[in-house]
Amino acid sequence: MRKSFVILTILAIAGLTASANAAYYVAGEFNGWDAAGQLMTDNSDGTHTATITGFTAGSRHEFKVTDGTWDVTYPGGPNSWFFADDSGEITITFNENLLSDGWEPAQYRIGLSTDPGTWTIVGSFGGAEDWNNAAPTMAMTSLGNGIYKLSKTLTAGSYQWKAVVSGSWDSISTDTRSVNTANASLTVSEATEVIDFYVDALTGTVGIGLDIYRIDRPHLPEPENREEGVEVDGLALSWTVAQVPSLADPNILVADPNLVSHKLYLSDGTEDPNLIFVDTVFGWDTETLRASYTPSPVLDMDGTYRWRVDMVLDTAEELTGSVWEFDTELSIPQITTGPDYQVVDLDGTAVFSVTVSSISTPTYQWYKYVDGISDEMLSDAGDISGTETATLTISNVKLTDEGAYYCKVNNDSGTEVPSAQALLGVKRKIAYWTFESNNANSIIAGSPVSMSYGDPNFVTTGIIGDGMEFDNDTDAEDILYADADQASYFDICNHSMTVGCWIKSGFAATWGPMVARNGEEDGWQLRHRGDTLDRVCFTTRGTENDDGTASNRTVYDDQWHYVAATFDGVEKKVYIDGVVSRVYNGDDGSIAQESDAPAGTISSSLSPVALAGRVKGDPINGLVFEGNSVTPCILDEVEIYNYALSSTQIAQIYANIANKGVCPVPQLYDLDGNCIVNLTDVALLATEWLTDTSVQPIPAL
Repeated sequence: MRKSFVILTILAIAGLTASANAAYYVAGEFNGWDAAGQLMTDNSDGTHTATITGFTAGSRHEFKVTDGTWDVTYPGGPNSWFFADDSGEITITFNENLLSDGWEPAQYRIGLSTDPGTWTIVGSFGGAEDWNNAAPTMAMTSLGNGIYKLSKTLTAGSYQWKAVVSGSWDSISTDTRSVNTANASLTVSEATEVIDFYVDALTGTVGIGLDIYRIDRPHLPEPENREEGVEVDGLALSWTVAQVPSLADPNILVADPNLVSHKLYLSDGTEDPNLIFVDTVFGWDTETLRASYTPSPVLDMDGTYRWRVDMVLDTAEELTGSVWEFDTELSIPQITTGPDYQVVDLDGTAVFSVTVSSISTPTYQWYKYVDGISDEMLSDAGDISGTETATLTISNVKLTDEGAYYCKVNNDSGTEVPSAQALLGVKRKIAYWTFESNNANSIIAGSPVSMSYGDPNFVTTGIIGDGMEFDNDTDAEDILYADADQASYFDICNHSMTVGCWIKSGFAATWGPMVARNGEEDGWQLRHRGDTLDRVCFTTRGTENDDGTASNRTVYDDQWHYVAATFDGVEKKVYIDGVVSRVYNGDDGSIAQESDAPAGTISSSLSPVALAGRVKGDPINGLVFEGNSVTPCILDEVEIYNYALSSTQIAQIYANIANKGVCPVPQLYDLDGNCIVNLTDVALLATEWLTDTSVQPIPAL
């Protein structure tokens, strides 16, 4: 797979913007801040240089570029800075050209001959690393030639950032190189986007893009940098040689006239990062300015190769190139899709499939997960078939078939590749708290036992018989939760589920849950939506549209209500009293929305299911009880299914317990709202037949 590149070159055709023969000077503490202390050499191309000696090796100094007075200085604010090299020297370059090479600043760049060696991106990224000039997670990686890169995944929003010498505020930004430069701005429009930050420590510039390199060095490698699946037969490594503007016509780029040859270094295709000298390459195509080398012997498949091309000049000086890498084609099989989870009816059929990319004929073997060590290798027998094919079929599924299934794929490489595990569940109610006879446990066989936090009380005033009352008194909040050691019991709900409960509450605790499995960082929760006065939502983390639409009416009126929510991977819905919560068109009364569109599965959680509050599973600190989120209420008939119930099934649960009919789907001509279109509706229509309420124009006299 090739990756696209944004080509941001260092050299560009530039127009001089300063007055002809303008003189520039370097002023710093090393020359008493004399505005005309060190005259820079005019290179007649819009650049000016000055080499200053006599410093202590590695010492840091501040300076400005001036016009010989303090009327014009670069940078205009805080001072610029440099670190002397090992010989106690520094060469400062001032580039007054206006460049369009993608790097910033575009003009009046201050370049240096030394690189401090460690760079960090600081900015307003919304975490502990914000504006931390020594955050290890924000350290940039050297690409060679003074260029550094950091890739960071950001969510949609606006950010401020700049590149700093690690542990200091010596920085480079879109305005200049100085002490604590101005911040650069960045806007991310996608939901999430990988942003590549770059700094060129030598030219004093920063940039954002997919890849950045210098055209005055070997560039545009083939295979492309980080290319995957490179075929090894007939492979030639090639690159464009260093280019400079032609002396005859500066608008034309030509090969560097000082270039004599290239030295090529290549790794051995393993994790060993060392590069080994391979050969010296003389010559290149004079039209394309491309040079190439064909490795011998042929490179191995399944390898990650790093390589570098150094320039050899006519002075015998060698200039180090960037390190590139590529992955050769895989001989081992690749599982490209599947298997997917299955939730089927009892005695139904489950089908698990994988698709595989392989250069030789693949083989398959299906397993049922036990413990990762003694997993059961399946064979064709009885209701199981296809155990050595890409598709496994289990017929007449029983509860004993529930579990996780996966496939191991092999080919001529002899390397076995396991697929992801896919869960199989039988459609059923997997937890049910009735609270009858003071029983706080789910009555479904095999479901986790319940534990209490605080002191939830049994009451005899449930919607059916007994219920459980929870309060949120400060420091005495009540929560009921399933055994955290069995939290994985509910993992099948990450793919599809229904959660429902009867609730009686007169208070909408802000973002307070009715039933939750964490639902903050991961998992899900049926809860009050805190940005509304008294409405309900179904939060599913990891699915996009996490909180979803608020319900169309309240349940916090101190009356009994049945609240349910379903998720099938494609839609999630909230129901109140057996009817899906619908949004109606304000103009014509038609249904505008009755579900939310999530994407993917609910994120995995270590947390147990909890009632009336949140209990978070923390592998380091143990369970965390969020007492400040408890919903004061009475709960009854709390149930969880491992699949999405239909609207009719939800309505039937409500009708059975409320002992009254419900119309789950509105009908166009059901004028009396009884869910039946009959003669009564015709009679209602007849009473209005031919009634004309229109306003007509009055004829002119």
